Amino acid sequence: MKNFTDKNLKKIINQKLKNINLFFDNFLLTNLIFILYKTSRYSKYYYHTIFHKNKNGNAQPIFKKDIPLLPEKNHNYLNDEYVELSIIVPAYNVEKYIDQCIASISSQNLTFTYEIIVVEDCSTDNTKNICNQIKLKYDNIKIIYHEKNSGVSEARNTALNNIKGRFITFVDSDDLICNNILNQAMNLIRINKNIDVVGFKLYTFETDYDINNIKNNPDKIQSSIITGLDNIYKIAEGYPWGKIYHRRMFDNIRFPRGLCWEDGIILKIVMRRCTVYADLGVVGYLYRKTPNSITHSIKAKNLGYDHFYMINFCINEMKRLNLNIDTIFYKKIVEEATVFFKFKNFLFA
Repeated sequence: MKNFTDKNLKKIINQKLKNINLFFDNFLLTNLIFILYKTSRYSKYYYHTIFHKNKNGNAQPIFKKDIPLLPEKNHNYLNDEYVELSIIVPAYNVEKYIDQCIASISSQNLTFTYEIIVVEDCSTDNTKNICNQIKLKYDNIKIIYHEKNSGVSEARNTALNNIKGRFITFVDSDDLICNNILNQAMNLIRINKNIDVVGFKLYTFETDYDINNIKNNPDKIQSSIITGLDNIYKIAEGYPWGKIYHRRMFDNIRFPRGLCWEDGIILKIVMRRCTVYADLGVVGYLYRKTPNSITHSIKAKNLGYDHFYMINFCINEMKRLNLNIDTIFYKKIVEEATVFFKFKNFLFA
């Protein structure tokens, strides 16, 4: 296996060099780069083998997590349906953004019954005090305070357990909602009673100046109704936000605790229950790009291990929920793994 990997790695390096036309004959340069890379790779491997061992003498990976990969057997909603939409907002150290986030939701003059559930996850900045002010400022908002910091997955789970909505959407507390998207989505749901999930596009921005070109309140949305798992997967993104879900999509399903890549359950588990997907085809979610995002932290935190944990978690969940583990499931695993490889090693970029 090692010889096979090394042989193909050398081919990749040589192809990279040919693509950028560094030399007419790349043989010597290819071998030099390969030797340097191989030396680095195996030196790290043997370092961790020698210095990171558990009680049984086995090597320990960096940032290895001693966490259960199987959650509780059953997850239940604590409340029945009382409103049409529950808007879930996990909040941690977002003193600069949380008020703007909630304002972007409330300012849409929503024409249906709704609730906003903010889960304050023991922030170390002024987020908690701002949440207290927000509670007095807006209607239909509920603040849940965690007793200890538990991460975004547990914050979403806490909110999911407490929802009163027939439908659910997620909004991260440093992001924004635009284009009257919630009204547009809920109006479509009222017309098409069999819709499981409504999706809309996202726009990535770094400053408020970047979002000035987003048209507000589009006059008409050309929605598409999509059926069939293959077709849905071609359109739907793997993020929890940018969608409105019927609550049955999360029946007995929750986000994994203590892991990054928690979004992996959306396409691999949650969306497998979706039989009718509506695509609004317009931007409705504004994603704020920050230095703390996962894609900026993969290399620094060695989050590739979390991805492997997530694969195992999803397989166990599929078995628990009696969902079919098929080619589509494994295809999604490979597609998501390419993100890790891209940031982990320039050879796969």
